[in-house]
Amino acid sequence: MPVALAAAAIAAAGCSNAGSQETANVVNGKQQFVAKCGSCHTLARAGTKGVVGPNLDSAFAVSRSEGWGNDAIRGVVLGQIQHPGKGFTMPADIVTGDDADDVAAYVAASAAVPGKEGSILAAAVKGASGPQASTAAGKLFDTNCGSCHTLKAVGTTGQTGPNLDNLKPDAATVDRQVTNGGGGMPAFKGQLSPAEIKTLADFVSAQAGK
Repeated sequence: MPVALAAAAIAAAGCSNAGSQETANVVNGKQQFVAKCGSCHTLARAGTKGVVGPNLDSAFAVSRSEGWGNDAIRGVVLGQIQHPGKGFTMPADIVTGDDADDVAAYVAASAAVPGKEGSILAAAVKGASGPQASTAAGKLFDTNCGSCHTLKAVGTTGQTGPNLDNLKPDAATVDRQVTNGGGGMPAFKGQLSPAEIKTLADFVSAQAGK
């Protein structure tokens, strides 16, 4: 599909105002996109190379050149998820609810944006604090580490591994341990991207003991 037609076809789905770019969990959005959308769509930051549907980098390069911001692109992607429209083989509601909001926000932050993934994921760390921390970094920790570690900022109480509030490790220590494992902890290299590991390391070092 030519680039201009791809952008037009996506835009034809219309925009939705549900959710917001600021409150979405882009880490979950990436995970959901790779699992549910990546086999059909190319998106460089996600590392996907599907060719069944439009190349999202190419499609949204047109939109960005016309001055579209992330919120506008997010609304278009969410509309496309909910109502693919005629001529598209994608099923409606391939992701739903918060997952759909998160995927739309991740694509909006990623499509046709050059550079490294870390800048997107690391932005989710800002302002994360308190027992009910719900940022992308907090959810990333909860999903991958919370069953084994206590960290008050996320509300986890795992006791298999060290209590991170007591240990208060620096970012370099967390990065090394998560990457390589050791002491009964599995290595997450290959399961999490370097950017996700850095996000975890920065988050834990900033929040441990708070």
